[in-house]
Parts: sequence; C-alpha cells; structure tokens
Amino acid sequence: SDIKIGLAELVFNEEQVKGIALDLGLLNGALTVREAAVSDLAGAALSLTGIAGGFDSRVGGGGNVKVTADDPTGLAHLAGIDLGPSGSRLGPLVFNASVDGDQDRLVVDVGMMADGAELWVRGTLGALAENLTMDVAYGVAHPNFPDLAQALAWRGLATGAQVLDGPVSLRGTAAGTLLNLQVGVTGALAGADVGVVGTMAWSDRVAYSLQASITHDHAAVVLAGF
Repeated sequence: SDIKIGLAELVFNEEQVKGIALDLGLLNGALTVREAAVSDLAGAALSLTGIAGGFDSRVGGGGNVKVTADDPTGLAHLAGIDLGPSGSRLGPLVFNASVDGDQDRLVVDVGMMADGAELWVRGTLGALAENLTMDVAYGVAHPNFPDLAQALAWRGLATGAQVLDGPVSLRGTAAGTLLNLQVGVTGALAGADVGVVGTMAWSDRVAYSLQASITHDHAAVVLAGF
C-alpha cells in the first residue's frame, strides 16, 4: 500500500510548519520512506529517506537524513536546546546522517558544518536494546580557533594574536560500552599539538581516567590563553 500526503502549512507546538511532503510504501512488512520532507520548520529544511523492516522481531533498515538552516537557533529552540546569544553567530547549518543495520549492529555516518566548523562521527553502534556498545571515530576542524571561540561565546579563553591562535584539527576514537569506554584524541589546537587518552564511564555519574598532553613552542602562549 502507498501513502502520499502534501500539506502547504500546519501548526505544530505553536510553530508554523510549511511545505510538508510524505510519500510512504508498505510491502511485505517493510516500510519504505520515499520522501518525508519539510521545507520550513523553525527556519530549517528537513528531509528523510529510507527503508525499515522486522517490526515483529529484529528491527532493521537504513536511511538518510539532511537538515539545512540559515540560522539554527529556531530549530534548537524547538528541540528544547538553548544556544544562547552565540546561536545566531553560528551561521548556516548543514547536517547529514546515514544509518544502516539493525538493533544489534548499526553503521552510522554523521557530518555537520556550521560557521566554518566541520564535525563528523563514523563507526558502529551495537546492542541498542541492551548495553550500548560503540566503535567510532570522530573529528572536528575549523580554520581559525579565535573565530570558533567567539561563535560559541567561550569568553573564558584568551584568543587572538600572540595567544591561542590558529586552526583546529582534532581526531579521536571511542570504543567499548558506556560503562567502560576507551577514548583517545590527537591533533592540533590553536598552534599546539594535543593528545588525550584514557577511559570514561557513564552510569549514575560520569567517571573518567584521562591523560592529556600539550606541546607548544611557547608555553607562555598556552598559559596566557587560559
């Protein structure tokens, strides 16, 4: 069976939602989302495509999500996230994500760009219905750390010439369960080579055991930044 819906506008949670398109198909227990799109939700455009099945046993499938917004503050507010005064300075947002697999093993590929910053996460998640496991790599990059700090309103850091200046390029990994997560981060941060390695655990409270290293040609510059 097929379901197709098109709406010019409706109101959701006191927010106008415009340009709604829905095109679904259901065959032999598999749900195909040929198109699920919104042209304007709190200033953002959203689209979803994919297929899902196994609702009577092991849920699985794959899909793609894309979100674009000239200003992400409206969408963040709708999601209950307060970006504060820095939100509007983040500029255009582009978010892409793809998933494939089932509740026992899910392959994820997530990327986001905002205000010149690029963030990504790629890897696998396992045992979603039980004790979540993960084996992922992630990274963040920005051409200029002072600009990033200003956009995020990090007023506690001193940035600019002769202090914390330069690009950001960090890569890391996380593997294990939430109760015993092995983490590592390496890369460059505003002229310094940085590294973090250790373990983290999430239960009633966050526990961690980490070792960090910072290498810079001028230690006074790093100390002045903090």
